Amino acid sequence: MAKNRNQILESIVDFFIEEGRILTKREYAALGHSAPLHYRLIKRTFNSRDYHMVLKMCERDFRAKWNSIGKVVKEPVKEPVEKPVQEWEDELSPLERLRQESDG
Repeated sequence: MAKNRNQILESIVDFFIEEGRILTKREYAALGHSAPLHYRLIKRTFNSRDYHMVLKMCERDFRAKWNSIGKVVKEPVKEPVEKPVQEWEDELSPLERLRQESDG
């Protein structure tokens, strides 16, 4: 499916939002086919314009999305709560209880 220039620019900006930062030319080209659009496709679509010019077009045409790159706040990871020893002993199977009683 062929994409027009605006769709390509928007997919680049969306990719940068997912990554959380703007990739350099070398980093983006190194992604190869794992990037949403291959680097050569971008070069071909924009008549071999330099990468920084494509980034300028992204910034100009999609300013709101562009400004949100790297500002997505991830939810903090909840630390596991340790159970008190008494609760842990209550959850033991009968075999484990017998084993503890015979050991201790």
